[in-house]
Amino acid sequence: MSYRDARRLFSRGKPWQELIATVRGRTQSKSGTTLYLEAQDTTGNDRIFTMDFNDGGPRPKPKPGDKLDFALLEDGATRAAASVKGENRLHLVSLSVPNDFQLRAIGL
Repeated sequence: MSYRDARRLFSRGKPWQELIATVRGRTQSKSGTTLYLEAQDTTGNDRIFTMDFNDGGPRPKPKPGDKLDFALLEDGATRAAASVKGENRLHLVSLSVPNDFQLRAIGL
């Protein structure tokens, strides 16, 4: 996420949303950390989504089965700011919904 995108995200005045999600998987690469999370959507159905961190991600690193309690400020597309409970820093993240191939690759 660029500096301009981050400024635009914070200037919109949207409310933060609080979520509790279950960690289903985690991958690590040179470009950052990807968490595969499962949470209920607005209709009450469980959905899996990915949260890509440009930095190292939350500390301590969550493991599959852990609950992740966080607040999210999103732009309505794929960019967001995430504040993980218990941390005193803000993460700029990208959100997406994985396809079937990606889910099979991590065993979900």
